[in-house]
Amino acid sequence: MTETQTPFLSPARHRVLQVEGRRYSVRLEEAYWRVLARIARDRNMRMAEIIDEVAAEAEGEASLASALRLRCIAALEEELGRAITARGGRDAAGGRYGASLENLIDANPAPSLLLSHDGKILLANAAFQKWSGVQAEALLGQPYDWFFQLRMSLGLEEAVARLAEGKDGFLPARISYIAPGRVVVANGLVCLGHYGGLRDYTWIVMIGGPEGGAAAGSR
Repeated sequence: MTETQTPFLSPARHRVLQVEGRRYSVRLEEAYWRVLARIARDRNMRMAEIIDEVAAEAEGEASLASALRLRCIAALEEELGRAITARGGRDAAGGRYGASLENLIDANPAPSLLLSHDGKILLANAAFQKWSGVQAEALLGQPYDWFFQLRMSLGLEEAVARLAEGKDGFLPARISYIAPGRVVVANGLVCLGHYGGLRDYTWIVMIGGPEGGAAAGSR
């Protein structure tokens, strides 16, 4: 973590929102609240309605905070993808994937990855590096399956189609890897980031809940 990134990692802020008699108590970092406000403004909706929508998608699959963070990251990644396409494939944000996207993923307290369509690791946040014990330098550019297994209830083609068509906001996944003397297993969430076709999309993978917890078993 660099000093320039530290201010972005603001303390979590608690807010209570209500829509149609449903009350939500949510604790998120300020960066995520800003992105949610943008999503709500762009869709001409109240923030409470966005949270209600995500809560319905997340029911029984993930914590609301985790689902909201994933929605924010996916929205920013999609926005960046449109900007890159509009500028002939060049990232005008100045960074490899855009400074805002990198900061938002790194600000996520849950271990998170950005994967290319062919499964290569594009970004690994600080929480993922801490959780896995592997530094970013050893992860970037590697196919994810050299390190861990990612299982979803759907096949890859069906999962991509459902997410691209908006039938699911995200899908539950099971992540596992072998560490010295043990097998580490965790639940996770997967969603599409930018989608421009079968060979032009990215995956966002978030491991565990808001604290990035994982159940580890000895082998």
